[in-house]
Amino acid sequence: MPSPTFVIMKFYNINWKGFKKLIHIDAYRLEKEEELLHLGWEKLINDPENFILVEWPERVEGIIPKDARRVYFKHAI
Repeated sequence: MPSPTFVIMKFYNINWKGFKKLIHIDAYRLEKEEELLHLGWEKLINDPENFILVEWPERVEGIIPKDARRVYFKHAI
């Protein structure tokens, strides 16, 4: 499977708890929150069948819905 690191947005077909698409967004290379709008952000977040994961959410924090959930990963050796 290709790494999504080199693309800003990658779609995966899923069938899990009512979700049909997993959308992985790597916001690291976005300079402004508004860049998400050019990617169809409003349509993506308004589709209840989309499960959206945003890497580097702090770069686009103002455009992420207030009811979004945040997941933290901790690297352990």
